[in-house]
Amino acid sequence: MPKNDLVGTFHQFAGSPRTFRSTQLSIFQMMRRIVLLIGLVLPSFLFSQPKIKWGEVAKADLEMKTFPQDTNATAVILNDIGEVAFDNRFEMVFKRHRRVKILTKAGFDWGTVGVTYYAKEQFQRVADVEGHTFNLAANGAIRKDKLDKKSLFDENVDGTSRRARFTLPALEPGSVIEYRYTINSKPGAFRFLRDWTFQNAEPTLWSEFRADIPDVLNYVRVQQGLVVLDVNETEATPWPPTSQTTVFAKLTADGAIAGRFMSSDAGYSGLSGRRTLRDKKAEDYVRDGWLKDLAGAKLDSCKIGNQDSTHQALTTEAHFSAADYAPVAGDNIYFNPLLFGRQKENPFKRPARTFPVDYAYAFKQAYTLNLTLPEGYTVQETPKNLTLVTPKEGIKFRRVTLVDGNNVQVMYQLTIRKPHFEPIEYPALRELYDQVVAAQAEQIVLKRGTAATAGKDGAK
Repeated sequence: MPKNDLVGTFHQFAGSPRTFRSTQLSIFQMMRRIVLLIGLVLPSFLFSQPKIKWGEVAKADLEMKTFPQDTNATAVILNDIGEVAFDNRFEMVFKRHRRVKILTKAGFDWGTVGVTYYAKEQFQRVADVEGHTFNLAANGAIRKDKLDKKSLFDENVDGTSRRARFTLPALEPGSVIEYRYTINSKPGAFRFLRDWTFQNAEPTLWSEFRADIPDVLNYVRVQQGLVVLDVNETEATPWPPTSQTTVFAKLTADGAIAGRFMSSDAGYSGLSGRRTLRDKKAEDYVRDGWLKDLAGAKLDSCKIGNQDSTHQALTTEAHFSAADYAPVAGDNIYFNPLLFGRQKENPFKRPARTFPVDYAYAFKQAYTLNLTLPEGYTVQETPKNLTLVTPKEGIKFRRVTLVDGNNVQVMYQLTIRKPHFEPIEYPALRELYDQVVAAQAEQIVLKRGTAATAGKDGAK
């Protein structure tokens, strides 16, 4: 049975996560070779492909105290290698070996691992879980603690999926952990390859994904990030992500709000939502994705649409209320019109950056609030209409506020047209985010028993 290599390698530091995802597979009776090479256009000269031996770790990795290229890092993914192979019955075997350096106590979360798999009718099963924690002893010797099989747990997720969970032992700042596992899938499970994330929230030094694919199988791929493809007789499908949320709500004189919102997530945004829904109930997905920052929020009902239709936008509709939404002070009511998804702090904290910023793909986010004001109140002050752009409009942020009687409409839109920014462009990018954070923090002020006054932008 002829096979082909599908190889992805990545050398880079902290930034936005990048994921390789495979969509539904089709079978063709063909005997021609398919080759896909994924290469990231980044400073690969900084690292050579590591030679990794299970159960052995370099002393230099244990002696590492900080990561010079990102001194805020709590951990560093030293190596992350995944392999997929098929046997003669088309049973798919996925293997993973990951090694992580723990720098601070905040990095201990990397020592707890959850592997979600489709368990209905034993369609998939997790096997061969092993792990070690390496530490330097006081005398300079390397101490190795083995993962105890009694520390392995298997828990239900949603009735069809389960999660194998374990925590590596003897974690401390300075530890190096490694683990490996296998996921075996029944014949016929080859409709999807397992998702692979090349870069995580913490710095990643080496990430590699390799699949030996039988020649009779053809995958349609969805990729993110700076990717160079060498493709023969295959199709690479771009799918621009968009996320749009529209809210219809009513505010009361005591500061409570109630209403509903509708959200549509297409492309990668929809894929990300569907992935989250594998591990969460719809109610938890809505609470964590939209209502978590809304004080006193209560979810009354929700509905998810197109969850299994990957070529359509994932839709979310929910009815909600929040008794403590808007503070009331005397005759005034104060509230932030951005109920969900506010950028509370600038993600770019360092004044300078040595490596590029990569969003992985272009995308667009839009939010609209349609709010009915309480009887007897008028708008005293509104945020001004605003447009912010980076040079050459690589990123554009817009805010528009409209007041019509006792109805207020506020629209926010963030468009990433250029997903890759060189270090020389970083100061302008950082400054834009400072302005976005400030703009999204601005409030609307209502006053009881007073005629409407002009907002900051002159709109009434």
